[in-house]
Amino acid sequence: MKRLVLLLTGIFFLQAMPVAAEGIEFVHDWEEALEISTKENKPIFLDAYTTWCGPCKWMSANVMNQPEVGEFYNANFVNLKLEMEDGDGLKDAQMYKIREFPTLVFLNSEGKVLKRQAGALPTEEFLKLGKKVLNEDEPQYVMQEKFASGEYDQAFLRKYLWSQFESGEDYRKPLKEFQKSIKPKDLKQEENWKIFSAMFVGTVNDFFKYFEKNLDDFIELYGEEAVRQKYHYNYLMGYQSVLMTQKYEMADRYVKVLEKVDDEDMKRQYYSLRYMELDQTKGTDVAFASLSEWLEAGE
Repeated sequence: MKRLVLLLTGIFFLQAMPVAAEGIEFVHDWEEALEISTKENKPIFLDAYTTWCGPCKWMSANVMNQPEVGEFYNANFVNLKLEMEDGDGLKDAQMYKIREFPTLVFLNSEGKVLKRQAGALPTEEFLKLGKKVLNEDEPQYVMQEKFASGEYDQAFLRKYLWSQFESGEDYRKPLKEFQKSIKPKDLKQEENWKIFSAMFVGTVNDFFKYFEKNLDDFIELYGEEAVRQKYHYNYLMGYQSVLMTQKYEMADRYVKVLEKVDDEDMKRQYYSLRYMELDQTKGTDVAFASLSEWLEAGE
């Protein structure tokens, strides 16, 4: 009987004990985060979110609540969570030009950006990002200052270009400088191909013309799926630009290529744009009839 009483007492005692928090422990005040950062000599991790953002909610429910994530981020960062359309969050969104949600921002105790990443990440990638911040030899604000000075080599330019692109910041200036530093034939080099594939747009520039002319060579180097995807994507964006600027006389060039697209998602985007063109140039009845034909053909 005594053993039973002791056992029950032990169970009740354990239930009454506070449970160690799992996941990231956040503060919700900018000044408090800066104060703790200075005192503990830790960088700040800012989870920039909005209440309506689906990927933000997904990350909170599936990534930031994980024990291994909490263990790492609580030990190495002052974690700040701010809603970007209210109070301090609204000021920060304007100050740091945050336009995508979530944006994961890492800052020093002076509020300078060490690194930022736009978009939700799974657990493994989120942990990898935090570790990269701690081991980064050139924080983002340092790279921005170096780029502004004009004193850098092509290796730095590639690194900075990727940093701006992945962070959701404006990368047009470094991309323009990168384009000046290479020739169209250099796109066959893997490190240049990756940048071209991710960031180059348009179909009338010299780089795309070279790519289109040597499509078979690129397929041999990088595979048909990746090359066709890039080829059709640029045509899709070019077609969209033609419609937005109402240069309908140029549309046929894009239609001839996009009619042959196999990718279902890209095909749907093409049909939407084609409907828009026909609606503007031939009327709603013609556009609707054509859309019906496309849908029937796809069944």
